[in-house]
Amino acid sequence: MQDIETRLARLEREVRRWRVAAGVVVVVATSALVVAAQAPQQVPKVLQVDTISAKRFSLMVDGKERARLGVDDQGPDNVIPGLFLYRKGGATEPSDCARFVVFGQNDEPELVLKNRTGEFQAWLRAETSGGASLDLCDERGVATKTLSSARD
Repeated sequence: MQDIETRLARLEREVRRWRVAAGVVVVVATSALVVAAQAPQQVPKVLQVDTISAKRFSLMVDGKERARLGVDDQGPDNVIPGLFLYRKGGATEPSDCARFVVFGQNDEPELVLKNRTGEFQAWLRAETSGGASLDLCDERGVATKTLSSARD
């Protein structure tokens, strides 16, 4: 009977040691998680790379998109790259921005400015002949005034 009591006492001591060890492990693991969660995330101030490829670049302020460099997708044959600048409230719909679009029509580079409704307001063109032209449009996007220079 004494042999059983000795074994039982040893077994109880082992169980107590395992409980203490398990408690220490839980405290250490919890402490490590808390410290890791509170550690500040290091964001690099400068990113230096040779090439960046993306479908679009967005400038976010207070969680709102304020500017975008991307494409104005107007169909499969009409994808126009541009810079879109949004009003203070951020981008909520396509009409909430001023658009600066550069594209070549008839191999002539153009800078196009659109109003909130997406209508053309001005075209600045560098013509392949060496001249340049500026078209000013009405509220419907129809050119009403043209200033042109031709190479002599």
